[in-house]
Amino acid sequence: MKLICKTFFAMTLFVLFNFCNNSEEKPNIFLEIYFLDPGLKFPMNITCQALRGEMLKERVKYKLIDNEDSLKLFIHHYNQLKNDSVQFNFDVKIQIVYHNFENIDTICMGSNFNISVNGEKKQESKVFHNFIRRNIY
Repeated sequence: MKLICKTFFAMTLFVLFNFCNNSEEKPNIFLEIYFLDPGLKFPMNITCQALRGEMLKERVKYKLIDNEDSLKLFIHHYNQLKNDSVQFNFDVKIQIVYHNFENIDTICMGSNFNISVNGEKKQESKVFHNFIRRNIY
């Protein structure tokens, strides 16, 4: 009986220890990318919200990026983006949902230029655009 109690106690501690360790882990960092084929044209500009709307759902493609090397490069380029004081609407062809621990950022991009993060216009970055296009096309 003592052996059963000791075994039960040891197993309970093991399970409790693993549960506590797992709950302290930070959530994964990953990117969800929604995009249209390059060169696809519409008679009106597509907003970031409309890109994943009902009207375009058959044409939008999806890619998940969770590769550590790609994410390191993404974070490096993402952190280089600077605010731009000019605000205007543009034709969105790519939407990136950046899951980073407690935050979720939405990045909207045209096919070759224009970038906004959470609705705030960013200065143009050809390096960032090229990096994203290389990873989805």
